[in-house]
Amino acid sequence: MKKSFYLGALTALLVFLGCQKQESAESRPTPAEAQKVAAIGEAAAGKLKQTLVAELTAAMQSGGTGAAIEVCSKKALQLTESIVDSSENVLEVKRTTFKYRNPQNAPDDWDAQALRVYETAAQKGETLPPSYIQKIKREGETTFRYYQPLLAAGLCLNCHGDKNLLSEEVSAQLATLYPDDKATGYKEGDFRGLIRVSVALEE
Repeated sequence: MKKSFYLGALTALLVFLGCQKQESAESRPTPAEAQKVAAIGEAAAGKLKQTLVAELTAAMQSGGTGAAIEVCSKKALQLTESIVDSSENVLEVKRTTFKYRNPQNAPDDWDAQALRVYETAAQKGETLPPSYIQKIKREGETTFRYYQPLLAAGLCLNCHGDKNLLSEEVSAQLATLYPDDKATGYKEGDFRGLIRVSVALEE
């Protein structure tokens, strides 16, 4: 990754981190920490995106939207967890949003704080920050969370788009698998949620 990208992303990160009233000065990552976490998080998030897109594309080509929904239902969480093995610094990988389909993707308090930063920017029509980092001090341990935005791509709209435009088969399948589904109504390019990579840095 080019140094210029990290410097640009780091500047955006520090601006947004400086605006968070819930964090003390001691809980903000230093520039050196933010750069290290960004490198680890970028790699893990990129690998997850590539893996999910490949799986969903293959499913669509072999069995249509119904097969892709099955992948999301049965394999998405497993694929997300598998990314943890890609780096000794990665503790957990999660997709999270306020409009979740699987309850396991529901945000915790820290996730909600990050989501609000992005939703506020999206509502104002501002450019979304390329990433966002939190430094968490808890029970004597320090960990970091790297977040990267997820946008609704054309492929996603087959089961995340306007409810009125979904096929009867897809609607029935979603109702069976996710009776409390919140994840429809998107248009291409909409902010959907975040990939979160939990990171531990070596002392």
